[in-house]
Amino acid sequence: MRYDVSAIHPIADNVKVKLDKHNPHGFKVEGGNDSESQESGILVEMPDNMFWLGFHSFAFENSFGEEGLKMLAQVRKYYEALLGKRVYWESFQDSGRRIKEGEDEYVLLKLTDIIAHSEPDVKVKTVTDIRRAGSFKA
Repeated sequence: MRYDVSAIHPIADNVKVKLDKHNPHGFKVEGGNDSESQESGILVEMPDNMFWLGFHSFAFENSFGEEGLKMLAQVRKYYEALLGKRVYWESFQDSGRRIKEGEDEYVLLKLTDIIAHSEPDVKVKTVTDIRRAGSFKA
Protein backbone atom coordinates (compact mmCIF):
# COMPACT_ATOMS: atom_id res chain seq x y z
CA MET A 1 0.00 0.00 0.00
CA ARG A 2 1.53 3.32 -1.09
CA TYR A 3 1.01 6.82 0.25
CA ASP A 4 3.30 8.38 -2.37
CA VAL A 5 4.77 7.13 -5.63
CA SER A 6 8.52 6.87 -6.13
CA ALA A 7 11.26 4.76 -7.63
CA ILE A 8 12.29 2.57 -4.70
CA HIS A 9 9.89 0.41 -2.67
CA PRO A 10 10.33 -1.50 0.60
CA ILE A 11 10.06 -5.28 0.70
CA ALA A 12 9.65 -7.95 3.39
CA ASP A 13 9.01 -6.28 6.77
CA ASN A 14 10.59 -2.92 5.92
CA VAL A 15 8.78 0.41 5.52
CA LYS A 16 9.70 3.65 3.77
CA VAL A 17 9.77 6.87 5.79
CA LYS A 18 10.23 10.35 4.28
CA LEU A 19 12.64 12.47 6.30
CA ASP A 20 12.26 16.19 6.98
CA LYS A 21 14.64 18.46 5.12
CA HIS A 22 17.53 19.62 7.34
CA ASN A 23 17.91 22.93 5.59
CA PRO A 24 14.70 23.59 3.64
CA HIS A 25 15.73 27.14 2.65
CA GLY A 26 19.20 26.18 1.41
CA PHE A 27 21.21 28.35 3.78
CA LYS A 28 24.95 27.67 3.78
CA VAL A 29 25.93 26.08 7.09
CA GLU A 30 29.60 26.11 8.07
CA GLY A 31 30.85 22.59 8.79
CA GLY A 32 27.33 21.15 8.44
CA ASN A 33 26.72 17.63 7.20
CA ASP A 34 24.37 16.87 4.33
CA SER A 35 23.14 13.82 6.18
CA GLU A 36 22.47 13.99 9.92
CA SER A 37 20.82 11.37 12.08
CA GLN A 38 17.08 11.77 12.48
CA GLU A 39 14.59 9.99 14.69
CA SER A 40 11.29 10.78 12.95
CA GLY A 41 9.68 11.14 9.56
CA ILE A 42 6.44 10.53 7.66
CA LEU A 43 5.53 6.90 6.94
CA VAL A 44 4.91 6.86 3.18
CA GLU A 45 5.02 3.22 2.11
CA MET A 46 4.53 -0.33 3.35
CA PRO A 47 5.67 -3.44 1.44
CA ASP A 48 3.19 -4.94 -1.03
CA ASN A 49 3.54 -8.35 0.65
CA MET A 50 4.67 -9.17 4.14
CA PHE A 51 5.52 -12.81 4.82
CA TRP A 52 7.22 -12.33 8.19
CA LEU A 53 7.78 -9.84 10.95
CA GLY A 54 11.32 -9.75 12.24
CA PHE A 55 13.53 -7.83 14.59
CA HIS A 56 17.22 -6.98 14.30
CA SER A 57 18.05 -9.73 16.77
CA PHE A 58 15.36 -12.22 15.81
CA ALA A 59 15.97 -15.80 14.69
CA PHE A 60 13.24 -17.52 12.69
CA GLU A 61 12.03 -20.81 14.07
CA ASN A 62 9.02 -23.13 14.04
CA SER A 63 7.42 -21.65 17.15
CA PHE A 64 6.28 -18.62 15.12
CA GLY A 65 4.02 -21.12 13.37
CA GLU A 66 0.73 -20.81 11.57
CA GLU A 67 -0.93 -18.64 14.23
CA GLY A 68 1.90 -16.13 13.99
CA LEU A 69 1.47 -15.93 10.23
CA LYS A 70 -2.27 -15.27 10.65
CA MET A 71 -1.41 -12.48 13.05
CA LEU A 72 0.60 -10.70 10.32
CA ALA A 73 -2.63 -9.52 8.67
CA GLN A 74 -3.64 -7.76 11.90
CA VAL A 75 -0.16 -6.29 12.34
CA ARG A 76 -0.17 -5.02 8.77
CA LYS A 77 -3.62 -3.44 9.17
CA TYR A 78 -2.49 -1.64 12.33
CA TYR A 79 0.63 -0.19 10.69
CA GLU A 80 -1.20 0.74 7.48
CA ALA A 81 -3.29 3.12 9.61
CA LEU A 82 -0.04 5.01 10.29
CA LEU A 83 0.56 5.86 6.62
CA GLY A 84 0.86 9.64 6.35
CA LYS A 85 1.58 9.95 10.10
CA ARG A 86 4.88 10.92 11.74
CA VAL A 87 6.67 7.86 13.14
CA TYR A 88 9.59 7.74 15.56
CA TRP A 89 12.51 5.35 16.06
CA GLU A 90 15.58 5.03 18.26
CA SER A 91 18.69 7.01 17.36
CA PHE A 92 20.93 5.46 14.70
CA GLN A 93 18.32 2.94 13.45
CA ASP A 94 18.49 4.92 10.21
CA SER A 95 22.23 4.28 9.88
CA GLY A 96 23.01 2.60 6.57
CA ARG A 97 19.34 2.59 5.56
CA ARG A 98 18.99 6.08 4.10
CA ILE A 99 18.38 6.78 0.43
CA LYS A 100 17.98 9.91 -1.63
CA GLU A 101 15.47 10.24 -4.47
CA GLY A 102 15.76 13.57 -6.23
CA GLU A 103 15.63 16.22 -3.52
CA ASP A 104 13.90 13.96 -0.98
CA GLU A 105 15.58 11.72 1.57
CA TYR A 106 14.08 8.52 2.99
CA VAL A 107 14.95 5.78 5.44
CA LEU A 108 14.01 2.11 5.04
CA LEU A 109 13.20 0.88 8.55
CA LYS A 110 12.24 -2.48 9.97
CA LEU A 111 8.57 -2.25 10.89
CA THR A 112 9.46 -3.17 14.46
CA ASP A 113 11.86 -0.19 14.70
CA ILE A 114 8.86 2.16 14.94
CA ILE A 115 8.40 2.99 18.62
CA ALA A 116 5.80 5.81 18.50
CA HIS A 117 3.62 7.90 16.18
CA SER A 118 1.93 11.30 16.04
CA GLU A 119 0.20 13.61 13.62
CA PRO A 120 2.53 14.78 10.81
CA ASP A 121 2.93 18.35 12.06
CA VAL A 122 4.11 17.28 15.54
CA LYS A 123 7.89 17.35 15.83
CA VAL A 124 9.85 16.33 18.89
CA LYS A 125 13.60 15.93 19.25
CA THR A 126 15.34 13.09 21.02
CA VAL A 127 17.08 14.39 24.11
CA THR A 128 20.72 13.39 24.49
CA ASP A 129 20.83 10.98 27.41
CA ILE A 130 24.30 9.80 28.33
CA ARG A 131 24.17 8.08 31.68
CA ARG A 132 27.06 6.58 33.53
CA ALA A 133 26.87 4.05 36.31
CA GLY A 134 29.30 3.52 39.15
CA SER A 135 32.06 5.76 40.39
CA PHE A 136 34.22 5.77 37.25
CA LYS A 137 33.47 8.93 35.33
CA ALA A 138 35.94 10.21 32.76
